[in-house]
Amino acid sequence: MVLADRNVEASWAIDWVGRKEFDYTCADVAEGRDLATIAGLSYKDQDGKIKHNPSARMIQKHGCAPVGADVYQRDLQIEKYFIGYLLHPYVSLYTGRGCPAQCTFCLWPQTIGGHKYRVRSPQNVAERNGLHEETLPASAGVFLRR
Repeated sequence: MVLADRNVEASWAIDWVGRKEFDYTCADVAEGRDLATIAGLSYKDQDGKIKHNPSARMIQKHGCAPVGADVYQRDLQIEKYFIGYLLHPYVSLYTGRGCPAQCTFCLWPQTIGGHKYRVRSPQNVAERNGLHEETLPASAGVFLRR
């Protein structure tokens, strides 16, 4: 998350934001851990002051990141999501993180993955796609097989 202070201050309804690679940060929040102990988190304390915990470590083995397929199966209503330039409904499954380019106009390296490119193995991609085919609604499974 770029500008964590401004984002936490933007609304009374925002309690915290995850910075950079926030996969484990969000998982820790969802598990109910004490916000003060979660790496990569900026949050409002009990007095409303913004705190910034130390940054989370970058995920080096991209295939080790949490999948979330069980959460998708339980909570995702895929038909509610729409992006005009993609088939509807759609699901984005990322097989790499970061970018080795140094483009000045791109937001991704500064918000999530840095400039080192890390990828999932072909075996991991195949396993994850199979898991998503099993757990996502039938309408999403069609697009995974294309």
